[in-house]
Amino acid sequence: MIPDFLTASNIEFILRWADNDGGWTRGRQGTGYEVLYVKDEPDFSGLIQRAILHLGPHFEDFYDAYLIRYQEGDFIPPHKDEAALFGKRHHRVNAMVSVAEAGGDLLIDGQRVDFPLRAAVDFFPDEEEHEVTKVIRGRRVLLSVGCWQ
Repeated sequence: MIPDFLTASNIEFILRWADNDGGWTRGRQGTGYEVLYVKDEPDFSGLIQRAILHLGPHFEDFYDAYLIRYQEGDFIPPHKDEAALFGKRHHRVNAMVSVAEAGGDLLIDGQRVDFPLRAAVDFFPDEEEHEVTKVIRGRRVLLSVGCWQ
C-alpha cells in the first residue's frame, strides 16, 4: 500500500475526467466497468511518471495507463491477468480516486485490501488472483498504471 499517492487536487482533476462520457469503453472482463486510456494524455504525464517511478524499470516502452470506472452493479470476478509480453512480469499501481459507498472491495489472493481514498496498491496481476466485488451503491474510480518487467 502506498498512502497518499494522490493529492486532493489530483482527485479533483481525475474526477473531472471520470465525469466525462467521451472515450470510455467496456472493460475486457465484460462485467460492466469501463476504462479510459490516458497514457497519451499530456495532462496525466506527471501522475503516470509518479507511478512508473514507483514501479521501477520497465521493458522498453511497454506500459499503459487507464482510468477505471465502476458504476452500481459493476464488478470483476476473481482472475489473474496474462502477462504474455515477451515473458515479462506484469506490475501495476492502482490509485483510489473515488470509493464506492457500498461494495467495490478489492480482494487479492482472497484477502480484502483496505484501500482508502488517495492511496495506491502495488501488485502483480499476472501472479496474484484479484477481484473487485459488486458495487452496491455509489461509484468507484481508479487510476491504473502498469508495466512489464
